[in-house]
Amino acid sequence: GDICIDVVKAELDALNEQDRKSSIP
Repeated sequence: GDICIDVVKAELDALNEQDRKSSIP
């Protein structure tokens, strides 16, 4: 259970980082 949560959290963090980079010109 914890592992799944960690994986999802890591994926969300990666997506958030991508959004930040793409929003900055």
